[in-house]
Amino acid sequence: MSGMSPYQVTTLEMAQRFCTTSERIKIFRGFLVLRQMLRSLGFQAAWQWVDGSFCEDCERLHSRPPKDIDVVTLYRRPSGKPDPKAAFQLLVAANLHDRVVTKATYHCDAYWVDGDHPAWQQNRQLTYWFGLLTHQRVTHLWKGLLSVELGPNDDDAVKYLDGMILTP
Repeated sequence: MSGMSPYQVTTLEMAQRFCTTSERIKIFRGFLVLRQMLRSLGFQAAWQWVDGSFCEDCERLHSRPPKDIDVVTLYRRPSGKPDPKAAFQLLVAANLHDRVVTKATYHCDAYWVDGDHPAWQQNRQLTYWFGLLTHQRVTHLWKGLLSVELGPNDDDAVKYLDGMILTP
């Protein structure tokens, strides 16, 4: 249903809406590199829920720039890796399952849901993340979240960022 969270967006739309400062551009470029890393590991069929301070006006609300992008990736296992442990090991070997590394390297607070698990397992995990991400941490006020497909590339978003001129 359109007009309902999670809101379907592209990375270009995200860049156009949220990349308004050099700090935000740095965070978003990290997110795009994380997405490229997933594609290079063979994760082609995936979508991501995106949220956190990056998707808020935290400069005005909290008097600080965003710290990272919160991202939950629902992935399908790469072809040739039907075993859930083998697919998970790809994430571990690339340090993508280490939150300290993903925050430092990609500016993402990254979480993972195996889309090839039985529906009841996915439902539990997605319900948890939806409930957590769609409410402000302190006020518990409702907010939405974004959904973006992994897609073949993020070239439009990269071109947009490369062409940006920020004024102080």
